[in-house]
Amino acid sequence: MPRLAPMSAHAKGLALCACLAFVAPSAAGFSDADGRFAVKGAGNMACSEFQDTLGEKSVQFGVYAGWVAGYVTGLNQTEAETYDLMGWHSVTSLLLAVDAYCSRVEDRPFHQAVGQVVALMGNDRLTAFSPSVTLGDGDEAVSVYAETVRRIKQKLKQRGFYDGAVDTEYDAATTEAIKAVQEQAQLRPTGLPDQPTLTALFLVD
Repeated sequence: MPRLAPMSAHAKGLALCACLAFVAPSAAGFSDADGRFAVKGAGNMACSEFQDTLGEKSVQFGVYAGWVAGYVTGLNQTEAETYDLMGWHSVTSLLLAVDAYCSRVEDRPFHQAVGQVVALMGNDRLTAFSPSVTLGDGDEAVSVYAETVRRIKQKLKQRGFYDGAVDTEYDAATTEAIKAVQEQAQLRPTGLPDQPTLTALFLVD
């Protein structure tokens, strides 16, 4: 069975951002003929101001999270062949990636950091509607798209953790394969595809 590189608690959240170092900062989105566009709300704030809200259950952090959710919703509506640009990523994992980007360019505006990170998620987008499925119970329950389940099984198979059918059923064999990923990534083996587990599966070789 293949080994995953052990991840520290810090790396679990930021592994998503590993590729950011190779991308130059740039603006993203629609604009006028001169490349200008109006930015509303929290998008105008500097990266450093966003970072000041991290680790706090503050109203201001909620404002940034809400701005990101609205930004992605707008792109989902306007991007061709797109149902959800974020695919398996959550708003929280996107914000962790934005934090990593902002650590390199603290003076950049928040909207630019978000645009850059969202552009990197393009390969994970869902191109058509997929129903959500809830896995697990209580506080540990996670919701993912049925298509994400299929992609999970496909990736597990590619990496040698699973040899069953690649479909949208999250069965016992899939649960055991996910536990193996979690154990090798030093995560708690719940068998559920939470964000640290999906990061270990999809982004950590």
